[in-house]
Amino acid sequence: MLTRMEEKILAEVCRGAAEIPERIRGRMMNCKAANKYFNPVQGDWRAEHEIVRLNSLELWIAMQVGQARNDESMSKGSTPGYAFKGTPAQMEQIHISGAAGEVATARYMDVYFPASVGTYAAADLLPDIQVRTRSKQHYDLIVRSKDHINDRYVLVIDLCPNYHIIGWMFGRDARKQQWIQTYDNRPSAWFVPQASLEDPYYLKQKEEAVR
Repeated sequence: MLTRMEEKILAEVCRGAAEIPERIRGRMMNCKAANKYFNPVQGDWRAEHEIVRLNSLELWIAMQVGQARNDESMSKGSTPGYAFKGTPAQMEQIHISGAAGEVATARYMDVYFPASVGTYAAADLLPDIQVRTRSKQHYDLIVRSKDHINDRYVLVIDLCPNYHIIGWMFGRDARKQQWIQTYDNRPSAWFVPQASLEDPYYLKQKEEAVR
């Protein structure tokens, strides 16, 4: 069950759009049902990373941005990139998860979340942050051949409502021969192991130094 406060937030942010609350309520219920994964203990994988727990409003924002991106892509007749062969529902979920990872990273870094739509080549967070959100704890950071070499790529693991900021790397540093992989007959890319990433603390420190 959702708390009274969560229900109140949903009622406020979804006012005038009666079809939205059930979709968001379902997403939040799924998050709460998985709460057994969200309690880091000493020596546990989850205790080694920065964790950002999104609140109800932030999840709603991520869902709206993700759906807008998915709708914009479909309206253009765009096909999923890099030979992705999932269903439309899976594609929408990827967009939502990606937006949630950006919200979490923006909160962690204390920077503005632009909620951009249709800006495929631009940085997810200014000036040069590209967020790569993935769904499994052991997944690597993916950097592809078209990615900007001077941007900073951040790996986030989506364990909704908790988002784990694993680490980051410059695009140019990710392009090592030993990290080239291909899966499911999709185009090859660099899959950077989590252990090789820079500590997210330094990502935050660099941003504060630029200010």
